[in-house]
Amino acid sequence: MDPPLREIWKLRAVKPYDQAHTHLLVGRVLQRDPMAVKLLCRSFHFGRVVSGPRDINVGEIATRVIPWTRIEIINVLPESFDFKGARVTLDKRGHVVYSDGHAACVLVTIGQHQAF
Repeated sequence: MDPPLREIWKLRAVKPYDQAHTHLLVGRVLQRDPMAVKLLCRSFHFGRVVSGPRDINVGEIATRVIPWTRIEIINVLPESFDFKGARVTLDKRGHVVYSDGHAACVLVTIGQHQAF
């Protein structure tokens, strides 16, 4: 794998079965190569309908390796985003967001299965 990077990504990973919940990861890219991406990140899992932040299962910070073939979309966040200290909250527009107080990324819209 290439040397460590400073990028912070939010990515959506695809699961191979129909009843799968949405799987988002937010964290620092440690390495990447043609086969996979290695992240130090937090995971977020939720079902088809979300009514608030309590419906989001927030995982521990861990190192995860995700094959490129399982990555559906990547959003690049500011390098200063504090993914370790950020919190899951509800904004005024009905989005569940992961925010560090300075920057935020939308995880899902309330009442819909629409991960961003």
